[in-house]
Amino acid sequence: QDYVLSFGEILSTYILNQYILSKGLDSVYIPANKVIITNDEFNNAYPFYEFTNQRVQKLLLPLLENPKKDTIICITGFIGRNKIGYTTTLGRGGSDYSATILAHSIHEIAQDKNIKVILWKDVDGLMAINPKYIPKSTLIRNLDYKEAKHIANFGAKILHPKCLEAIEKKKIPLELRNFSKPLEKNEFTEISEHTDKNEIKGISTVEDAVIITVASGSLVDVPGVLAKIFKVMNKFKINVSLVAQSASEISTSFSVKENESKKAVEELHNSRYFSDFFEIKSEKVAIINITGFKILENLTKAKIFQALEKKYIHVKALTQSIEELNLSLVIDRKDVTNAINIIHDDLCNDFDLE
Repeated sequence: QDYVLSFGEILSTYILNQYILSKGLDSVYIPANKVIITNDEFNNAYPFYEFTNQRVQKLLLPLLENPKKDTIICITGFIGRNKIGYTTTLGRGGSDYSATILAHSIHEIAQDKNIKVILWKDVDGLMAINPKYIPKSTLIRNLDYKEAKHIANFGAKILHPKCLEAIEKKKIPLELRNFSKPLEKNEFTEISEHTDKNEIKGISTVEDAVIITVASGSLVDVPGVLAKIFKVMNKFKINVSLVAQSASEISTSFSVKENESKKAVEELHNSRYFSDFFEIKSEKVAIINITGFKILENLTKAKIFQALEKKYIHVKALTQSIEELNLSLVIDRKDVTNAINIIHDDLCNDFDLE
């Protein structure tokens, strides 16, 4: 399947290379499956940097370091190969992921501190709030890797969190730019190690979430409930994005995407441990995620809850990241638009969204 899926990327990149050559420029076409070596997780492969670095050093660095040539390198995105040669694909955001994987390897081998990644999109960059809710929402011009990963994880479809994993430790900056504005100097998003800690960067949403709660009155203070939940979810490759648990582990709630919720509940019921000792419930909800270091301030959090309470919007559950740079609120789906507008209207000065 991955081999078939790779054809479109290979063909389009080959055509691009031929077009560049037809304009009299020096260009070379390299299929990424000659460079990026991955594990065997077909459809969602992960790179082996040790082997990828060897290929980058052999195939790319001689072209990049040749002072006599200004060669354009056209490399396919989205694809790689495992250690025995079978084509693999990198999953959602795979073409962007390819760029950050190669940047990681080039930085590590060549020690090039000036390298950066530019991802060309059909928008200017990450928006502070989805324009569907706030039509005049502004562009986030700069944020750090952790902030960007939280925003990407909670609804920003133009960037996948795994793209940042490849470059964060190397401190390689990444820019999200609009391909219709190639010379734009200000209207783009830059992700780097630097950020303004006096701002909340953005409000993102997951509209198709389901909260699953497992509760037991008999197994009080019995450790390991969460570990058993993750074991079941991992077995069936179900992604968990939010977890809330009572101190005594009487009840544990976690969120999954709606299209995976039926399978998640079914497999919990199939587990003797959960079917014998726990009541299992699920509820369709939405999650609002507020990201930025200003969320650390108790006054900011108080304003959020007071503003929602005034409009009778009930927060069913909340979690805060261990870095304390984001707050996730679980609410009824019918309240999403109203809640986002309330937060924006009452707190936009604190959030620096306008």
